[in-house]
Amino acid sequence: MPNALHIGLLGPLQVRDETGRPVRVGGRQLRVLLTLLALNAGRVVPAGSLAGHIWPDDPPGNPGNALQTMVSRLRAELRQGGICDVIESHPAGYRLAVPADAVDATAFERLAVQGRHALAGGDAAGAARILREALLSWRGQPLADVAGADFADAAAARLTELRSSVLADRIEADLATGEGASLVGELRVLLSADPLAERPVPCSCARCTRPAARQRRSRSITRAASCSPTGSAWTRRPSSSRSTWASCGAVESQPLRSRLPPGSPPIPGRPRRAPGNAFPPSGAR
Repeated sequence: MPNALHIGLLGPLQVRDETGRPVRVGGRQLRVLLTLLALNAGRVVPAGSLAGHIWPDDPPGNPGNALQTMVSRLRAELRQGGICDVIESHPAGYRLAVPADAVDATAFERLAVQGRHALAGGDAAGAARILREALLSWRGQPLADVAGADFADAAAARLTELRSSVLADRIEADLATGEGASLVGELRVLLSADPLAERPVPCSCARCTRPAARQRRSRSITRAASCSPTGSAWTRRPSSSRSTWASCGAVESQPLRSRLPPGSPPIPGRPRRAPGNAFPPSGAR
């Protein structure tokens, strides 16, 4: 039976044995090979696909033999770390014989789906717990060791986008459990780091059932939004303001200003509009 192996792709490549001890894998080409196998854990990856990604610009004269040599080197490095029999040879290519959850990126995607289903099913507390566990698996830029490879950049972009969705779902779950007040600091940091993000997380506070609590949370999160250079709360383009702020049923068709308490200061960066023209015309730039 193959030794237990855990591979981390949500950050610099990390390989650990069943005890958590790190296993060294040196050289970019070996890391590309292992990353490709890990992204397809449990499935056979065609030899031609592996060779094409390992040598995209200057393929060797005999790619098949060169790939066999590369696989032998990777097996040797894993064996030195006490990991044996995890890379299987098949007529069509090679397979990393580990459970899907042995790769953190795959486990993260599974938890993201579970958390979203829990949230949609009304289990906000369970969703928050699952989504928080998913986010804890991130250690930095995904697939950082093989950045620049076409397959790696595409996978990293997809995972990063999924992480943003998971974070937004987790904040929504926390708001649904009454944790809105404790999120103000986190939202302020998020808005400061990425003031142009599109996900309308702050307006989720409008779903609170008590009007007083809704007003307090809306006011607190709006103050956090005002810290951004643009003053826009998680909205990238003026033309997207209507769909962003109208995505919450409780605030549909209401301008942001109308949801603030009387006497609130203007929101920095937003031109003051007449009540009848709270949003720019559809399609305006």
